Amino acid sequence: MHKRVDSLMIHFEVEYLKLTKQRIEEDNATLEKLVAERTKDLEKAHLEMLNHLATAGEKRDDETGEHTFRVGQLAAWIAEKSVIKVL
Repeated sequence: MHKRVDSLMIHFEVEYLKLTKQRIEEDNATLEKLVAERTKDLEKAHLEMLNHLATAGEKRDDETGEHTFRVGQLAAWIAEKSVIKVL
């Protein structure tokens, strides 16, 4: 009788672990999808930011010319920080 109970308990534990594994795999798939969506959103935001910086860079400061230089420096700094975080 004890062997039968032990056998049933082992069977139950195996089935429980299979279901747990399946739930974990489903959760992982959902999380991977969310990460892909967020990554796409982040890439889109970076491109928009760079477009705005490019537009700002096109504005000319005829008196000193420093505006374009500052925008270039800011764009380089942002690009450097973005590359580090992505890698």
